[in-house]
Amino acid sequence: MKALIRTISEYTDADLLLGVFSSAKAAASARAEYIARYKSGAAKDPWARQAYHAANLRTDVMVVPMRACPACLPRGRKPERLIVVSGYAEGFGQRIRTLDSAHGSPACAKKSKAKAKRKSQVKGFPAYALLQEIQLDRLACDAADEQPCL
Repeated sequence: MKALIRTISEYTDADLLLGVFSSAKAAASARAEYIARYKSGAAKDPWARQAYHAANLRTDVMVVPMRACPACLPRGRKPERLIVVSGYAEGFGQRIRTLDSAHGSPACAKKSKAKAKRKSQVKGFPAYALLQEIQLDRLACDAADEQPCL
């Protein structure tokens, strides 16, 4: 599995999960579609202005590996919806997101939250884990209010 993310200045918000894809080819196609949406001017980029970071769609939008839970997403199984577990750490006005894993069931995803929180912890700073439900092989909304939050 591949995840499509958009890196965001940690002083503005956490990185965005734009989608999870069953193949590198599908992820690359979604990346091109996302970049074209804002490059063409058809839509206004909601993340164009960021603190301490000059937004650049070509370098900020990336395809990265996504770990699929072997217990609830056995090889070859492609559910329509996934639950993605992410760990977060906050400190000094920064919010950092670390993608942990994709799951096919809410129960399995909830079991992974504690582990994701521990992996994201930086000594002395708040850490937590959140779940995000997402459709497989489809671009997700990049609006701030569509991202996971406490």
